[in-house]
Amino acid sequence: MEFLENEEDEYIKYLNQREDCLNRVADLKKSSSSGDNLYSLKIRKDIKDNFVKWLDILNTTNVSREIVFDSDFKPVFGYEFANVIKGSTKTRIVLAMRAAVFEAYLKESKREFRFFILDTPKQQEIQTSDLTNYLIELNNLARDNNAQIIYSSTEFKLDMGSRDKEWIPKFSGFEKPMYLGNM
Repeated sequence: MEFLENEEDEYIKYLNQREDCLNRVADLKKSSSSGDNLYSLKIRKDIKDNFVKWLDILNTTNVSREIVFDSDFKPVFGYEFANVIKGSTKTRIVLAMRAAVFEAYLKESKREFRFFILDTPKQQEIQTSDLTNYLIELNNLARDNNAQIIYSSTEFKLDMGSRDKEWIPKFSGFEKPMYLGNM
């Protein structure tokens, strides 16, 4: 087991060295496409850094923070691929990745569409305190970057701020109120 752990550590070290080498090669290129490569690498780094931050906000404790992205931009956690992760951890990963991309998107002030729409996960998928922390941080991100967060939830309630608006369905439905009425 100790040998395997050492091998895994060595593998992660080489993946990080590879990423550093790719960054240096991109810096050295002088062609017109090097600007695109540099921009792509910068975005990847920003998203990775944001991703780790959002995983922490969501209290995601059972995945490695040694994250690299494969060629399809899917995260690999140490040696564990995202597609094998299940349950609340997968929900946390999806929420963290979406917030990380949104945060990277907001860094450029010329972006006109500054809103993020999400449907809150079912309560059994993530603890209420973790979801609350996530939404509070999203609201802070939106406030600080002139953006808007829109989320839909039937069970989860977040304390609203002075700038927040709650839209309540106006039509009676079979089980609960509806936005479009009965058809």
